[in-house]
Amino acid sequence: MYLANERGIDAEIYHCSFDPDSLDMVLLPELDVCIFDSTAPHEYEPNLTKDHLVDMYAEAIEPQTDENNHEALSDIQKRYKQTMSAGTSELSYAKTLHDDLEQYYISASDFTKINAIYEDILAKIKSLI
Repeated sequence: MYLANERGIDAEIYHCSFDPDSLDMVLLPELDVCIFDSTAPHEYEPNLTKDHLVDMYAEAIEPQTDENNHEALSDIQKRYKQTMSAGTSELSYAKTLHDDLEQYYISASDFTKINAIYEDILAKIKSLI
């Protein structure tokens, strides 16, 4: 991205929401170019006739790699799915706790004061623009 910016090209970068160290996509709108990781859990196959696909996996990985490592890859995929399921379940439980707690905050909050603070902050922001 930095090299693109140095050359005067706008670049957007997108990281995996599950792994912020994983770069999932670089978008160069001015060049009509998108480079993305199409591996699980966000697989995508371009289907427009104007799309030009360079499959880096096919270009860079030795043939039969997946087949030769089928057991290890299956185990990784299984553990990944189990971990994602457990994480999703915990997030659902956290949401339930949040909703329960929020009921206490709502009944104890003076929204007149909160709205006044909001309007004051909004006015300060607008004055800076």
